[in-house]
Amino acid sequence: MPINVKFHSRILVEYVADVVAEDSIILELKAAERLMNAHRSQTLNYLKATGFRLAYLLNSGKRKLEYERLIF
Repeated sequence: MPINVKFHSRILVEYVADVVAEDSIILELKAAERLMNAHRSQTLNYLKATGFRLAYLLNSGKRKLEYERLIF
């Protein structure tokens, strides 16, 4: 589902999230050795750009699922 990223009511780009739940929660999927600050920053930028308030950053690169809840 494409999400319009707006600035001053003007659409700049369309962002396609990994998964969007309930039209308000971004699920950002990773397959890395560990979650890094770059992943957190990227996800927070998605929240800022879309106007959404909640995201879950999910990493399946380890044996056990690693996740973080991010709120903007």
